[in-house]
Amino acid sequence: MLKISESIDVGHREMSIENVLRKRREHAGTVIFGSNITMWQVVEKLALTVDRSDAALGTTSQFVHSLQVYEAMLANNKTEEWYLLLGILHDVGKTLSLTGEDDFYVDGSNLILSCPAEHSGLDACVVTYSHDEFGYQKFLECCPGVDLPEEFLYGVRYHSLHSVDPRWLSEKDVQNFAWLFDDFTVYDHGTKNGLNTPPLEVMFSAKRLVDKWFPDPIVW
Repeated sequence: MLKISESIDVGHREMSIENVLRKRREHAGTVIFGSNITMWQVVEKLALTVDRSDAALGTTSQFVHSLQVYEAMLANNKTEEWYLLLGILHDVGKTLSLTGEDDFYVDGSNLILSCPAEHSGLDACVVTYSHDEFGYQKFLECCPGVDLPEEFLYGVRYHSLHSVDPRWLSEKDVQNFAWLFDDFTVYDHGTKNGLNTPPLEVMFSAKRLVDKWFPDPIVW
């Protein structure tokens, strides 16, 4: 019998193109918490989520995971705000699980299912649906007044991607892969610890940064 984490991963990998397109349509404009919530309050909702496909974290919430990533970035003297913001917000799409959505449409590693042509770029490809795509679309919908850097949005959309054939990549993808998978992934995967809860000052620092970028209520 498969473990829960294994069954989620299998279900995610076996997703059809039709189901991906259906989920994109189904969740376009999805509102989970309403129209008068702050981005930091959305981040706090990650305390209610657990990625059951992630054996490294176990029952540790995604809120704690986000703070672990942010704490490690600070310890390594990362200073670019968009990068630190990505550390905090990369998994905020996992709030999708609070709608009752099936785990394998939220969690798991993403794969490319189809591309129109070689070097067409990931934006033209169909990728398995998960919190990456949901979070990316929510950032486009929720915050039109926030000038989010392209790199931040790229990281949200593709940080769970694995086993990529380079023939599908555009020059934009090649440039972004250099930092996303050679650097960011080290923090995302390498900081997971079910026994480490970052101190309160890390949380307060994260809140200040999120509030700076998202000062007004949003729709999420």
